[in-house]
Amino acid sequence: MRKMSALVTALLLILNGDGVLAQSENPEWLDELSFQLQLEQQCKAEYYLNINEYDGPTGRAQSARVQCNDGRRFDAARTEPATEFVIETCGNQVCGTGEPSNAGHSPTPVPNVLTSERSRS
Repeated sequence: MRKMSALVTALLLILNGDGVLAQSENPEWLDELSFQLQLEQQCKAEYYLNINEYDGPTGRAQSARVQCNDGRRFDAARTEPATEFVIETCGNQVCGTGEPSNAGHSPTPVPNVLTSERSRS
């Protein structure tokens, strides 16, 4: 019974926004990309570069370059109806296929979505 009570409490915390899985202030697709990178590449996203989102001929398209906390970089892109990102490893100087650059723009940091509101108190 104690295990069930703890499970229900954890679920309620997650559902009411105080829990571990709160969405960041980024667009939902960047959170999905961070999750996929963590699963497939063991990459904890530190920040994003070259964030692009536009309507393509076959659906909504999204792409970004991601810097991991260990220094690795990946280019990722998807176009609807795809739900998974195609992820390419970047070399030392060149990444992917040359998406338009956001020259002069600072990187977008990834907020820590794994902390709860209660841990900030």
